[in-house]
Amino acid sequence: MSNNKQKSLTLHQSFIFNPKYYKLFALGLFSFLCAYVVASTLTPVKSSDASTVVINNNTSDFFIQITSADSLGLDVTASPTGQMAIAKDTINVVTNSPNGYKLYVSTSVNDNNIYQGGSSSSASEGYFQPGSGTISSPAKLTQNTWGFALDSSTGDPFSANFANIDYYSTGNPSADSTWAEVPKYANSSNAKIAETSDYNSPDGTDLDIFYGINASTTLPTGSYSTEVTYTAISEGVNVFPTMQDFTSAQCDAMGTNTSINLSDSRDDKYYRVTKMADGHCWMTDNLALDGTDKAGNVRTLTPNDSNVTTNVTLAPNIIDGTVASSDAMQIFSGSTNGIVDDSYATTTQTATDGTKMPYGNLYNFMAATAGQGTASFEGSATTSICPKGWSLPQYGNDFSWPNLFGKYGLPTGVTVNASAIAAVQTAPFYIPMNSNYTHEENSISISIGLNGGEIANYTVNASSYGRFWMSIKPDSYYNYFIPYSEVSKATGESVRCIFTGQSDEIMQNFTATMCSNLAESTTAADNRKTMIDSRDGKFYKVSKLADGNCWMTSNLALDGNNGLGTVRTLTPQDSNVTTSHNLSANMADGTYTTNSANIYASHANNIDGEGTKYGNQYNYIAAHANAVDMNQLSNESICPKNWRLVSNADLDTLLPYYDLSTQYITGDESIILIQRIEQSPLYYPKAGYYSYGNSYNVAISANNLIDYSVARTIFSFGYYGGFYYFGVQPGASTTVGATSVRCVFGS
Repeated sequence: MSNNKQKSLTLHQSFIFNPKYYKLFALGLFSFLCAYVVASTLTPVKSSDASTVVINNNTSDFFIQITSADSLGLDVTASPTGQMAIAKDTINVVTNSPNGYKLYVSTSVNDNNIYQGGSSSSASEGYFQPGSGTISSPAKLTQNTWGFALDSSTGDPFSANFANIDYYSTGNPSADSTWAEVPKYANSSNAKIAETSDYNSPDGTDLDIFYGINASTTLPTGSYSTEVTYTAISEGVNVFPTMQDFTSAQCDAMGTNTSINLSDSRDDKYYRVTKMADGHCWMTDNLALDGTDKAGNVRTLTPNDSNVTTNVTLAPNIIDGTVASSDAMQIFSGSTNGIVDDSYATTTQTATDGTKMPYGNLYNFMAATAGQGTASFEGSATTSICPKGWSLPQYGNDFSWPNLFGKYGLPTGVTVNASAIAAVQTAPFYIPMNSNYTHEENSISISIGLNGGEIANYTVNASSYGRFWMSIKPDSYYNYFIPYSEVSKATGESVRCIFTGQSDEIMQNFTATMCSNLAESTTAADNRKTMIDSRDGKFYKVSKLADGNCWMTSNLALDGNNGLGTVRTLTPQDSNVTTSHNLSANMADGTYTTNSANIYASHANNIDGEGTKYGNQYNYIAAHANAVDMNQLSNESICPKNWRLVSNADLDTLLPYYDLSTQYITGDESIILIQRIEQSPLYYPKAGYYSYGNSYNVAISANNLIDYSVARTIFSFGYYGGFYYFGVQPGASTTVGATSVRCVFGS
């Protein structure tokens, strides 16, 4: 289209899923510190233009498009008691989908405050907060809050509870007008503002939406802005971001138990993805990838779209009555190609909160592991039918179902537990009881959606269950989460995948070339890269600093115990060690041991004012991967493979670039230095330290970056004994002391 405000997308027909189309615009707010200053013209921040996107295919085309203002401005002269301002936007939605559409409003990020300059990093002394109202119960705006409202005179059910339309006059807005909160992006489903169930007219439908603020003089003069997203959902139009493009930074930024929808680029089906309490992003819908594409051709998985290292050809979905086999890849969907509406893959169970839970396809072990899990296979599969960057859950570590269940206080054994069975059938798990496809004594059995209870295999006597393949061989009792009994590799089970990181986001895969290509992080340009430690899936920031080296700019938080509470083993494949070493379990506050590894995680998730987590504290032996005692030196460390511990020589080279040094400094000058090192680009939090098992001065003072080399001194900064100091503290006890660890790339 010639009008760049018309953001059209044309995609293939699919009645199985509910995809989204996005329209973003900038909302600029202008307030003044003084009530007597005349408002000047506002130039709001504009959203980036989105050009027309067309995806061609051989099926019927449906489209959806949203038209609205690219930006809105609200000029307001603030008053001590609060002054209202309103702007109106008209949204036009056109679709030819026979199922109509649903329209939502949200912010474009997971933050619904409005900051001066447009982001929290540029905020000064205050910001506009969301109002307290909802669509079902709108409320008046109190001072320095904002919200949206709909026209109640339309008779639309979503606008029925708002105040009389006369109250929203942009020339004379009323303080009695009522408003609803604009939710964060992750909660966009909380603000449905329109819905149709049939075709639109060629001109579409219009919807008026009002944005209001109440500004007082407690906020400083300036331009405040945010970006708002309109989300249209229509069956038959799929423009979700893809699972294959999902990044560690996106997963890291998600809040616990929040969900987004991502599409699989291999077939455009979309899946709910949830950041779970274990810190990992999981598929919380069952995989439904078919063995054939929409044209009926057998599907080939490639390293560009799947968790494989070479191309792998699948097999067509099989129909009921086919004998299950462990000698070939088999995908069971109840139909020949998996796209028939009444196939098992598209059947759903309804959660207690009303959410539909699709059953997905069932896969034998060979199919789940993309051909690696043959009948004679031993060990843990390294490939899978999962999308690129995603893997089958594992066993015995942080990437496992038992670890996940443990984070929610659910049992990880085999005892029947009715409350746990009920818990996993709703948020955030959404596990439907969809049984399996099995072959016993030449008889075929497939049972979908019965009222049994072997969710997570809590009971062996259930007539229906929801269980999932893991990467480990099934005859070792660990084929699916919460294992109990052996299951044949021929059995068809469900698949869910866990995000383990794109290849170039894994710290163990970091290379000198990647470091060279990484732009330097400075005070003005924060070019930190979010990366994943493959040992536990935790996220870290990596920066190229002024010395040309790449440093962790987050504190290490690797625990001594893995996700199941057993001691973690570091191997040459994942850590900076030459032989495998077992760590020691994390220590409790107040406890310590001599001449052994001490690791403390009591304050690991605390965050300082710059948003940097404290991480764990490690003593000398723990930092050296439990490979040495206090009287030995070693190049082995707890750092990821290809990374090493920081030394005094590293600090002596790095710090002068930032007008810092390792010289011991106290007094007023040290205060300035401490503030400088806490901020971009170094981001060193005052994370405190442990001595004799006791935590000292966390978030007030810090011993950070132990030099675990020959000198064994400690790089220190913080507040001690009534004065600030900054520099290298010689002679600190490494026998009982435990402090933060960061690693630098290279040998």
